[in-house]
Amino acid sequence: MGATLTLFVVTDGPPPQGLRRLLRGARRRRSPESLPEAALCRLFGREPGAGLAALGAAAELPGVEAGGWLRCDPVHLLPDMTALRLFWGRGLGLHEAEARSLAAAAEPAFADLGGRLHVAAPHRWYLALAGPAELAAAPPRALHGTDIARALPEGPGALAWHRRLNEAQTLLHAHPVNQARRTRGLPEINGLWPWGGGAGGAVRGRWAVVGSGGWMASVLGRAAGARVCAPEEAVTAALHGEDALAVLWPGEELAGEPLRWEETPVAPAVARLRAAVRRGALGLLEVVAPGAGVWRLGRLGAWLGGR
Repeated sequence: MGATLTLFVVTDGPPPQGLRRLLRGARRRRSPESLPEAALCRLFGREPGAGLAALGAAAELPGVEAGGWLRCDPVHLLPDMTALRLFWGRGLGLHEAEARSLAAAAEPAFADLGGRLHVAAPHRWYLALAGPAELAAAPPRALHGTDIARALPEGPGALAWHRRLNEAQTLLHAHPVNQARRTRGLPEINGLWPWGGGAGGAVRGRWAVVGSGGWMASVLGRAAGARVCAPEEAVTAALHGEDALAVLWPGEELAGEPLRWEETPVAPAVARLRAAVRRGALGLLEVVAPGAGVWRLGRLGAWLGGR
């Protein structure tokens, strides 16, 4: 039997026409998760969000020891007449030197926890703690542009965490980096958003190869022992007999970025993939589209769908 290729496709609307052509004859079932982060965690046998910071720190901050980890990402908080809206990601245009300077300024807000802020990328920070953090919060990408009033972190000691985050806001607001950003018309970095707490633990993956240009699938793939590469390499690996996952999620770290199907590595390979399924070289083509559905295309379906 041939290999399995799983495509993880995140799109704001219905599946694009090219993807529908790929899936003619496929069996569809309802997607159990609408949030991409949750759906990707489930694929790797994880509870949504649990331990992502610890897994990410192991990959991005080797040798740094901590009793507990959180992602603690820089955000822009924008008040309007009715809400306090959160904005996050590479679209904020934060540079490495700015990020390091701001992280050093905000770190004292977490001193009572032995907290140390580490900048893995300008928009991706980690908070190393002396002990575990039992804090539950949605990932900032999922909150981008929304009111955070009902999404504040929850869990034991949540009120103390809210005080720490308020202190961090105060430290960041007066920082020269933000003064310079305001002068240049750029959004100031006036908040931090903690998420992804919990123990790292075991990660189960069904694939020998994981293709992704984003953080989350790369971290989960490495933790599961897969070879991590670009999505187009994962598609090629599946056609050569290796079980592979290819993640098509342009908005993972650039919030609001749409999927442009024609620019994906799968678009020019639709005919090859369907032909591979029909002749059995590819045993199963699976598409997971959070909020839209899960499709499975086997040999019979490929033949019937091609008629």
